[in-house]
Amino acid sequence: MLRHVVRRPSLVALLVTLSACFAQAADQPPKNAAGEQSTYKISLLLVERAVTEKAAGADDAKPRTLSADEARHYQEAVGKEASAKVLSAPTVVTLAGREALMTVGGEHTFVTGYDGDKPVLKQVPVGIELKTTPRPAADGRVSLDLELKTTDLAGVVKMELPAEAGQPARAIELPTTRQRALSTTLLLPPGSASIVAGQRQAVGTTERRTEILVTVEEFRQ
Repeated sequence: MLRHVVRRPSLVALLVTLSACFAQAADQPPKNAAGEQSTYKISLLLVERAVTEKAAGADDAKPRTLSADEARHYQEAVGKEASAKVLSAPTVVTLAGREALMTVGGEHTFVTGYDGDKPVLKQVPVGIELKTTPRPAADGRVSLDLELKTTDLAGVVKMELPAEAGQPARAIELPTTRQRALSTTLLLPPGSASIVAGQRQAVGTTERRTEILVTVEEFRQ
């Protein structure tokens, strides 16, 4: 007599299957109202400028939303401002829900000591690191997570190691860095822009800060 044996899936197997399904669903980019995967073009203008009138730039308390014309006027004003310094102007295209990472900068190399006759080198990275993640909102706007970190060379202490064990006196350099961070979430209509103000910093007798002009639009090929 032939017998048909029906094997029931174990609880462990069911849990593994469910976990895989949830992971696959979570990995899918969010979709817009039409059920399509949204793709966004994000343009950034990072500017360091002197703090004068708040009306000329961003408010320290909250970001300002600008129309396309207002964003263009802001860029023109920055271009004419003698004290303004454009740090970077990157553009990136990314899927909704996917983080985009942009870095601008380099490294400084310093001799911080000696191992016998061999100099000990230290690489100090400086520059800008920007992370942004766009997501479509229910009302048609775009929710944009923004994280900015800037690293500057604050100073270098120069010292001279005394001569010893037949070695001549040798100079070393001890660098210090300064980091500034900004994290915010913007809610923008596609095609519009926003100005975000960073931390203020005293430079000599003036006060300066970093401002970010963020423009987001739907990207269609």
